[in-house]
Amino acid sequence: MGCSQTKGAIASIESQIEIKKQELDYLSQLEDIDPNIISHETSKLEQLKLSKEAAVRDYQLAMGKLQTAKDSRAYQEYQASLTEEKRVQEMNQSRLNYQRQLAEYEQRLADQEYRITQFKLNLNNIENALASLSTVKSPYGGKVRRIQWLGQAPDGSLTAEITLMVNNN
Repeated sequence: MGCSQTKGAIASIESQIEIKKQELDYLSQLEDIDPNIISHETSKLEQLKLSKEAAVRDYQLAMGKLQTAKDSRAYQEYQASLTEEKRVQEMNQSRLNYQRQLAEYEQRLADQEYRITQFKLNLNNIENALASLSTVKSPYGGKVRRIQWLGQAPDGSLTAEITLMVNNN
């Protein structure tokens, strides 16, 4: 039974109680009325009062159930909002992690490109230095046994002693 139906039932019983009280007042003013009739009507009044108490209890129970349902719904909505907020935070954290990893990757790529550029520059410098070196040819054919560095002049030229194992061909 709904709250409004229970409330209507209480109002109906209250009006019946008022009518029964008026009826008892009227009957008690009559002089030659059978006391059993007054006793019977009084018991009906008591039954109506008990019915009213039961209806009030039903109404209070229905209101309690309604409030419990409202509280349960509010709790479920709160839990859903917490779950949604947690999901949004996890998504944001995932995006931040992805952006951080992407930035680290791009930084590593930039560092690698810088190192490659530096290696190429060093290689070019070495090739230029090798090109500027004078070539020395041995008058004998053979294998180099030992190279002993004797020094470097202020102009950048190197002095070395080369020991050969000469082929006897």
